[in-house]
Formats: sequence, C-alpha cells, structure tokens
Amino acid sequence: MSVFAAAALAVSLSVVAAAGDEFAFRMLDVAEEIRLVGPSSIDDRPASGRSEPATLATRLIGSFKSEGNDPALMLHIAPVAIEGLPGALYFEVARADSPWAPFRQGIMQEFTKRGVPTLRVFDLAGSSTLKDALVGMWAQPAAFPPIAVSSLSPNLDLAITPPKTSGAPTVASTGIAYPTIKSGAVEMTSRMEVTDGGSGGGAGASRVVICDRGFDASGTQVWGPAADPGIAFVRTTPEAAATKRDDGLTIINLVPPADPAGPRLAPGGTLVCHFSFWLADGTLVESSRKEGRVPFRSAVPGTPIKGFDAGVQGMGVGERRRLVVPPDLAYGKDGARNSIPPDATLIFDIECLSVENPTEAAPSDNGSPPADMPGK
Repeated sequence: MSVFAAAALAVSLSVVAAAGDEFAFRMLDVAEEIRLVGPSSIDDRPASGRSEPATLATRLIGSFKSEGNDPALMLHIAPVAIEGLPGALYFEVARADSPWAPFRQGIMQEFTKRGVPTLRVFDLAGSSTLKDALVGMWAQPAAFPPIAVSSLSPNLDLAITPPKTSGAPTVASTGIAYPTIKSGAVEMTSRMEVTDGGSGGGAGASRVVICDRGFDASGTQVWGPAADPGIAFVRTTPEAAATKRDDGLTIINLVPPADPAGPRLAPGGTLVCHFSFWLADGTLVESSRKEGRVPFRSAVPGTPIKGFDAGVQGMGVGERRRLVVPPDLAYGKDGARNSIPPDATLIFDIECLSVENPTEAAPSDNGSPPADMPGK
C-alpha cells in the first residue's frame, strides 16, 4: 500500500483559507493536550532530546482537499494518543461525497532514525473491523479509542529533507523501492512534498503533494503518475462537526441532512435508521446492514443505550453521525449478554432514513425483523 492512496491521484492546489488555519490551530491545541511530543523508543536521540515536537508531523495536522478531482478527495490528519507511540497521527483519505467510506486509513509518526528525521507510516492491522470503527475520529481525536501498538503494521519510512531555500517544500521520500503486491506491482516508491504558509501564517502546511508509483518485476512503472508532482491537496475547513458533551458523549456529524429545512427527530419521536456499532478495540457487535436485516426502528428515547438516545436527537433524513458512547451512557459495569463486556465504550455509525415525530402518523412495519441492539 502507499502512504495515503493506492494508485495515481493527481491534483493542483490553491491558497489556504483563513478558516482552514483556524481549524489547524484548534487541532494543534488538541495535540498539546495529548502531548504530541517525543519520538518512539526506536528514536536514536538521547532521552534528554525526546521532548522535541515532531515538527513535520505537527505541520500536517488538519484537513486538506484535492483539486482537479470530481468528486474531490479529502485528506484528514489528526493527533491521537497511542500508548507506546508518542506523537502518533491518524489519517484518512476519502472521496468528498462518501466520507463514511475512506479508502485509506493509517497512523503516522515522526522520529529520528540514525540521525535522519523520518516519517513512518503504519497500516491498521488489528481486528478486521478496526478500520470501520475509527472512521471520522479525526474530527474529535480526543475520543480516539485506546488501540494497541500491536494492531499496527509498519508500512513505509520516508526520510525528511528540509527545504534548501525559503518557500521551498519539505520533502519526505522512501529513497528506495519497497515491496508491494498492489495492482500488479512488486515494488513501489513514495514521495511527499509539504509547503508551509497560508493566510493565517504559522498554521502549518498549506499544500501537501503525494506521489506514489508502483513497478513490476522488470522495473516498468505500472501505476502512479507518469510525472511529478503527483497528488496535491490544499488546506481546507472540514465539513464534519464534532462535539463532546459534559457527560462524555462524543457526537461527530459526518454528513448533514439531505434537506436542511426538513424534519428533525424530536423527543418522543421515532427514528428509522441503519446502524453499526463496535467495541473500542474494533470488534463489531451488531449492524442493521447485515444480510437479511432491515433498518432499525425505535422510539427515542426508548433504546437500552442512553448515549444513543441522546446522540440521535435532532437528526434529519440523510444525516450520518458517529457516536462515541462512554460506559455510563451505555451498559455500564454490567455489560450486556455475552457481546458487551463491563465498562465498555461503544462506537456507533448511524444513518437516518426517516423520522416520525409525535404529531405524525407512524406507518405500519413490513419486512423481516430489524436488527435490535443488545439489551440487558
């Protein structure tokens, strides 16, 4: 696999917006909160030097949008806390029209290897459903679940070369070809160019260009751009909004309602939705999207999960949310059946199909049984 995408993606960039700078500053504040400093234990600097920030990594924090693609591609990078991997960054790449289905996810970390600043890219190699559970977590990195380092698999190392002249990009590249089995290639190279600047100044990278190429056994290029620069992204303000309530519930709005003026779920109303939910380690507990299931239907409040009832209030048709529900708002110290252990945090993906508020007549149910959430 590549640093962010598997094959050629080509775009150009424009000037960063002030709103994008504001988002970058907010994410840098989050980075400070979770101590985005210091390399991992493989760093060759002495312990006294391990409080230095991962400078290229912090400049990458934020959201970036491609130009020249229809639909555009979105690149999101956020600081996350992973025990044993200081300075970790979680990244996603998805089409702008389907943010719930990223085609590339992983972890990055900057460290010094044999005296050379290096950006390492990790694949998510734990549970087969871990990637699904992490979607959208860039929008509220403080809610990122405590995944284990053992669920990560090192992919590529990119040596970082600082700019030689003012305004020139910082370059991070593999330098050598790495083994791969992607799309007929047996090896690949990767290169990233990061240009700072922007209307706010000091908010980090305004431009990120990625160039990945695959080669067959004869050395012939089989995928990737034929010439530089490759895939380019410009810093932007993300459309997703995230909040963390005082009770610990995190709500991430990935997709807005199809009709902003349409009906919204009101207390006492009925929600019809598709949902999936996972434990914090990525274990899939239940999904209405499984074969033979029909959408979930429930009065709200009325489910066994208080955090679900609170997190879906105000949803409109077509809206898609992610919820991170703490144990106190889920099944607490007792858990549920055999599928949910005690004190479990739950991660929900919810897609609103329709709402029926108390003043509306509820249609009759047809079809096969809905996917019910585990009860106590």
